[in-house]
Amino acid sequence: MARAVDLHCCPRDHVEVRKYLAFRDRLRAVPEERALYEFAKRALADREWADMNYYAEAKSPVIAAILGRAGWPADGA
Repeated sequence: MARAVDLHCCPRDHVEVRKYLAFRDRLRAVPEERALYEFAKRALADREWADMNYYAEAKSPVIAAILGRAGWPADGA
């Protein structure tokens, strides 16, 4: 079976790594956030996407809202 893999490499203290970890930690700590993200992903999974980047973009508002409640700055810094 063929598998597609996305590999992202960046320094440990890179802002995107910190952002990802803040999001992960929020999902682990707050069951309601985890359920919200799951609901969004399941709703989007039923669609046909010409490109997976469109799927990723469609999740952005939910991710931004969760990160905002986690205290992540709106400007992303």
